[in-house]
Amino acid sequence: MRNDDPVNIIIVGMGGHAHSWKTYIDAHPGWKLVGIVDTDTEKLEHVTQWGVPEECAYPSIETAARWSEEEIDAALIATPIYTHHLLATEAIEQGWHVIVEKNMASTIEQAQAMVKLARAHPEICTSIGTQYRYRPLWWTIRQMVHEEQAIGKLSFVQAKSMAFSGTMRAGWRAWLDNIYPQDMMCHHVDVIRYSTGLDFVKVQAQVFKPGWSKWLGASSVIMNFVMAPRGQETNRDEWVHGQYHGDWQGTGLKTGWEDWFEFYGPKGSLRIEPPAERPKSAWEPGPLMPLAGEPTGSKLVLYLDDDSGANKEARVIEKRSDVQHHPKGYIDQMYMLDDMQRCIEGGGKQQPGTCFEDAYRSFLVTRLAVESSRTGKTLWAPVYWPDPVPEP
Repeated sequence: MRNDDPVNIIIVGMGGHAHSWKTYIDAHPGWKLVGIVDTDTEKLEHVTQWGVPEECAYPSIETAARWSEEEIDAALIATPIYTHHLLATEAIEQGWHVIVEKNMASTIEQAQAMVKLARAHPEICTSIGTQYRYRPLWWTIRQMVHEEQAIGKLSFVQAKSMAFSGTMRAGWRAWLDNIYPQDMMCHHVDVIRYSTGLDFVKVQAQVFKPGWSKWLGASSVIMNFVMAPRGQETNRDEWVHGQYHGDWQGTGLKTGWEDWFEFYGPKGSLRIEPPAERPKSAWEPGPLMPLAGEPTGSKLVLYLDDDSGANKEARVIEKRSDVQHHPKGYIDQMYMLDDMQRCIEGGGKQQPGTCFEDAYRSFLVTRLAVESSRTGKTLWAPVYWPDPVPEP
């Protein structure tokens, strides 16, 4: 493709996330949807409702590669998690750039294989759908905590996200054995990494569901963790400690979804605080679609102390809309598409921010939480990185 041509993309999987991505693909001038892949032939019979001709509906990636009249540049994989590794591999072997919905894979070994394959094909651009980091809320936190150090050098993180997602789950997610780590926790781990500029190095967790729950999979995670700057993983003086509690079976909530994310330093704290009353709409509005997973009415508040430790200021912080200083103001999935296009045009010399190699470090924490819960051990994450770092 020439740099002035749109990126021709196919969507693999016709589920809810695919609908969301299609909205952004249609809106971005640099992308063109040229086909749909799904194994459900009944769904493919309705492909024209997606704005795609019948002849551009395919039952497999191989069929799309063979019969598409337009050259395919990229694939968006929005299928059940257990298929991600295989489908991403197929797409990359076709020479296509790849966006894969979260969670990255089902196992650490699968994700490691995806990173290895991406490393073997540096000309291929890859991305994982952890778009929360590219929203004004988390961009603002990153600027204040990591770049400006408004609270001083970060020392502790406390994160809690509570929601009640019903007495039963629908669709294929209902069958996930650890549904919260596999379907939601990856977003939280990723935004904590992004906003602090740190990586998780130690994980100790319990993954469970309440005794009264009718869910098949674990809906709750409680985790203690340690983070560190890259290159300083074994330097205990640089460690930042934290606690995380994620729950989809939370009860007694004032609203349907309540987030508390708190960052502490010697000067004070920066906190996401939930609204006092249930808002009329669940999610913060976005330019094209609601920002799912970001509760309406949450406030970002900066608390600063004086020299005696007493609070001298509490100030609500306005979210900064210039995410990553993007000249067109793109956020969320729109930013991800633009980032991907730019990297494709550059021949892969620079990879997207959520490329396989970076996203693996967020994914890894979700699997280590499950393993820690199973074994009762505290786990050292860097030993699982592509370039391992031994535990001190």
